[in-house]
Amino acid sequence: MNQSAGNSLDKPITPEVRMAQRTPSSISGASETERAVVPKKGSALPDSGGISGLLTPIHGFGFQSKVADPLLSVESDRLVYVLGRKVVMFDEKSKQMTFVPDFDTKNKTVTALTAYKKYLAIAERISDGGDSETAQISVINMASMRRVSKIKCPEVKEINGISFSTEGRFIAAYSSSASERAADAPDISLMYWNLRGIDGSNVENPIVMSVVKFHESVTRMSVSPHTPGHVVTSGRKFLKLWRQSEGTFQGSSLVLKRDLQDYTDHAWLNGGALAVATETGDVLIFQETELKNTITGVFPNKIGVLSIRVCSRGFVASSSAGHIAVLDRVMSANTNVKAGSVEHQFKVVQYVHTGVDSAISYLSLPADEASVYCLFDNHQIACFPLNMSTIESDSETVQMTQIVATSRTAFHQGAINCLDVCHRKPLFATGGADKTVQVWNYVEKTCEVVKEFDDTPLSMSIHPLGFQVVIGFPTRLRLLYVLADDLHPEHEWPVRNCREVRFSHTGHVIAAVVGNGISIYSTTTYQPLHILKGHLNTVTSLSWADDDKHLASCAGDGAVYVWQTVEPFQRQMERDSVHKGCDYSSVVFAAADDLDHVIACGSDGYIKQLGAGGQAIQVLQGSDPVLKLGFHRGAGTSGIVGGTQEGGTVMFPFPINSPHQAQPPKIVMHDGPMTALRVYGNLLFTGGHDGTVFLLKLPAPDPPPHWTGLEVTMITRSRMDELKQSLKESDSKYNDLKSRTDYEVRLKEVHFEEVAKKQRSTQEVLMQQERARYEDLQKQFMQQRSDYDTKIENLHTDARKELQQLTLASEKKLGDSNQRLEELRMHKESMQKQFEAQVDQLREQQQRQLDQLTAQHQQRMKEENDRYQKLSRELAYVKAEHEEEIEQQEEEYEYDLAAAQENSNKVIQIERDNTMSLKGDNNILRRRCDMMYQEKQILQNQLYDRDTLITKQKKRIVDLEDTIEALRKEVEERNATVGHKEARILEVKQRNQELQKYRFVLDYKINELEDELEPKESEITEMRVQIKAMDEELQRMQKSNDQLLRAINERNLRIDSLSGEIKHLRLVIETKEKSIKLFVEDLHKLYTESDQSKWRQGIKQMYRTYVTQDSTRRITKEDQERMKELARQREYMEHSLGILKEKAGRAEDRMKGDVQRKVGENQALIRHVPLCFAPVALSGCFWSNRNTKVPPGTLSFGNDIFVVLPSFFGH
Repeated sequence: MNQSAGNSLDKPITPEVRMAQRTPSSISGASETERAVVPKKGSALPDSGGISGLLTPIHGFGFQSKVADPLLSVESDRLVYVLGRKVVMFDEKSKQMTFVPDFDTKNKTVTALTAYKKYLAIAERISDGGDSETAQISVINMASMRRVSKIKCPEVKEINGISFSTEGRFIAAYSSSASERAADAPDISLMYWNLRGIDGSNVENPIVMSVVKFHESVTRMSVSPHTPGHVVTSGRKFLKLWRQSEGTFQGSSLVLKRDLQDYTDHAWLNGGALAVATETGDVLIFQETELKNTITGVFPNKIGVLSIRVCSRGFVASSSAGHIAVLDRVMSANTNVKAGSVEHQFKVVQYVHTGVDSAISYLSLPADEASVYCLFDNHQIACFPLNMSTIESDSETVQMTQIVATSRTAFHQGAINCLDVCHRKPLFATGGADKTVQVWNYVEKTCEVVKEFDDTPLSMSIHPLGFQVVIGFPTRLRLLYVLADDLHPEHEWPVRNCREVRFSHTGHVIAAVVGNGISIYSTTTYQPLHILKGHLNTVTSLSWADDDKHLASCAGDGAVYVWQTVEPFQRQMERDSVHKGCDYSSVVFAAADDLDHVIACGSDGYIKQLGAGGQAIQVLQGSDPVLKLGFHRGAGTSGIVGGTQEGGTVMFPFPINSPHQAQPPKIVMHDGPMTALRVYGNLLFTGGHDGTVFLLKLPAPDPPPHWTGLEVTMITRSRMDELKQSLKESDSKYNDLKSRTDYEVRLKEVHFEEVAKKQRSTQEVLMQQERARYEDLQKQFMQQRSDYDTKIENLHTDARKELQQLTLASEKKLGDSNQRLEELRMHKESMQKQFEAQVDQLREQQQRQLDQLTAQHQQRMKEENDRYQKLSRELAYVKAEHEEEIEQQEEEYEYDLAAAQENSNKVIQIERDNTMSLKGDNNILRRRCDMMYQEKQILQNQLYDRDTLITKQKKRIVDLEDTIEALRKEVEERNATVGHKEARILEVKQRNQELQKYRFVLDYKINELEDELEPKESEITEMRVQIKAMDEELQRMQKSNDQLLRAINERNLRIDSLSGEIKHLRLVIETKEKSIKLFVEDLHKLYTESDQSKWRQGIKQMYRTYVTQDSTRRITKEDQERMKELARQREYMEHSLGILKEKAGRAEDRMKGDVQRKVGENQALIRHVPLCFAPVALSGCFWSNRNTKVPPGTLSFGNDIFVVLPSFFGH
């Protein structure tokens, strides 16, 4: 099946339409068929998906496989299935998809259709207002596409299976929930409703008829089409028939417990039998609770049967190896079986190999049985031709045949990781978590290329011309050519985990994310042009400007940068925007009407509009955060398109002028977060975590430039050689087949000539016999015609007599009627006069009473009027609802009437064709008879009209009498109401007098309290002013103390650094002193040496030991001055440190005293006003408990830094 939706093209698809324009107006032309739900061929419903005229869903690519019974066939070429959060109807023939309205909830679990395709049931999990969920079944009328009933199931959380009875009056459902007793079998709740109520007319209020609970593993449930009260459930080692009786079910096991096995599917056959499929490949045939037949080994090698569907001659089964088997009922006369059991014998008459090595998990068989739709485990949907009329059931051997699918579409099995749209071709590409890349044609709604890789595609961008696609994988970045049926590798870059890659608008360069940087590659030389560095975290999104001279990027470090992508490559610092703590997820350039902005969204919940000068306007996203952004440029309707966490799409107006603008409406399509979003012209492409892609229409953009060109595709030379070789083989096969066919045709012509000669001779004999027979019949016809004329004349005479008698009788009856009518008129006039007199008297009496009570009842009448208006509104609402229901029923009746009328017209036409040859001879006679009948009918019509007039007059008299009686009762009721109201008014007056007394006493007390509170309020105001002044003074003191602490900390740091240097100098001095001490000792030893001959040798040794090349310089006068200056600075620092300690101590003591004084004053004030200032806490009082310690040795050096070099001391 070519997965498609409403193709909005009314004209043939030409190369110019596919390629000429940059904006695909052929798709988004806003035709009526795009926005219409089509329940019946040739009819249309209003738009079901548009929101405020901004976003209109056109098509969807994908499938929701987690739904039970996921693929429902409405007609031969129409399917119903769940797509994302939507329920769609797909027309295979017209390539049109329509969206069922009012179905935006997620967690749809199962779908079901009635046998005559009149009602559709959808089960879903809905929130009950809290964290828990409950199950609900919605029943939809397929003719009007409206929800006609809601069945709420508050006791269960999820519905796992639904089944209708044949006429759609009853519906059964079962729910499976985790069992607390055992983990192998869940708890099952089987429920049964009557949709039409007791009287068979109400669909909106279904009646629960039976509920039963048991503990088994159930995978399939169905209602018997022959006995609506019988329900069969099957599953793992479980098969039972339930009979509905008196509000519960009575179960009967169909198989003995020792013979139980795993049952995969079951279906009700024609005649009331039940076919049950098993995992071992057998099919069991039951009648009621008796096993009639076992079909062993439906498929070769004992392959398991997964799904079975009933057809007119038997049933169709699918296997876990991608095979289909057609089984036909054995009705041969020489079948050696007992009488009455021949209908349970079946035989495999056809094996079909689909060519897909995957299990067929579900089958859907249209009513005409011309094809079968298969759902594979690898998310492929295919339609195979299945002509039951050409299958021969008499053949002994059945061969496996492979047939070509009329349509086939493969969808992604996991989340959509990346998506991009081509600008010059109607193509878009998707990459999924299932390691496949698919290229789609969104005009023809087909999948052009499916390519499976070893790694998961993380990012993707398709060339504007559609010839190349660049894909980022976890291990590399690959550039591939887009061929007619494949993706051919061209080049690779060693880029790992590239999660964002974008072609420029002209396609000459590629921007790819490499960790925290962005690499720019040439598409002609494949060499890197530049690497843009500046982000501190991984780059998450890229966006090219329209002129390809600038590139916008955002990352998880909270930064949005704009880069210049031409020489010199650099960042535009003036446009930087950094928001720490914000993890940006998407960025896009927005340029319209001389405005150049960058739009970004991130984890902080805001959409930010960043101007050319760095100005930012941010809009709060709401409870559903935006993950992906796109920009739509239109004629006065430019906007920012966002994809949200819940799978919705919103459109904000551009530019954003105020951060407080209202949240735009949202359309939710995906059943999960949105993972990819692209805007091209007035088309919006979205990909979601649920593996679906939606195509939506935006407001029309500005007219784009007209691009010309031909539709060109690429193909490899090896593929071309294969096609040429295949063409040659096809030509040779065609020539052989032609010669063989010519020979067979010649043989058939010779045989036909011989048969024709024999038939000519036989026909001549038959013609002579028929000619003689015709003459005899002509004689009989002439005799019958003369008899018929005589009978007609007699009938005419009798008819004239009857007509005269009827005329006299009708005139007499008419006279009696006129007389009776005149008497009734006179009686009516007399009664009317009496009634008018009585009414006038009653009106005068009532008017007098009303004049007396008007002033007293004014308030009461106002309440009555309000109640009357409320009841009127409720009545109008109920009336509108009733009219809507009547209108809906009328539409259903019209639909059924039209179908019945069409069938009757066909039958009448067939009968007319069969009797046309016999009517030719009787036309003249019938015309005469018709004239007499017409005259008779005219007289009868006149009599009927007069009888009708008399009946109407009688009904009118009865209505007038009823009206008089109703008015009399109304007058009596009003008199009783007036008496009741007078008593009520008297009670109200007495209560009002008592309330007046209470009011006077309360007013007096309130005035006394106000006089007492006036002086206290003035005191409270003065105290508030004093407290405010004290708070300001405390704040100023706190600021000054903070400044002092910062200065002390800075000086402590400087003191610590100088202390370290002093320690180092002290170590150097100690080393020098030790060296001098050793030198003195050696010199003293040399001096005390008695042998003077050793002095020379000792002096040389001392020189080598203590005198080096670096220490030959003597200590000069300048060195001595430096040492003195060092000592002086040291003394100055110690003195300054002592002064600072004294100042800090005095300031701390003074601050503590001030704080204690202010705390005492505040406590005194609070004691005066305990009622007004009990919750007031004094700001700044924590300073009284603060333990601030000034570290010892703190010293201020100002901005001067003194550095002592090691070479100052010589060695």
